[in-house]
Amino acid sequence: MRKKIHVEGRITMAIIRLCIGNSLQMCEEVYGIVENTTSIIVKEFWISIAKHLKPLVIPKLTRN
Repeated sequence: MRKKIHVEGRITMAIIRLCIGNSLQMCEEVYGIVENTTSIIVKEFWISIAKHLKPLVIPKLTRN
């Protein structure tokens, strides 16, 4: 049975992966999870950031 990865760990892993540019293999070694799981976590994090912050940063275009 796999151990659950808590939200704090998922966020930390995604931020480190995106900011520092560590390889997925490096994240696998540091956090002890498989590369595929790291990839999924980073992708989910990126999608949620885009979903929630995009409307704040890029306003909707108007005709004016």
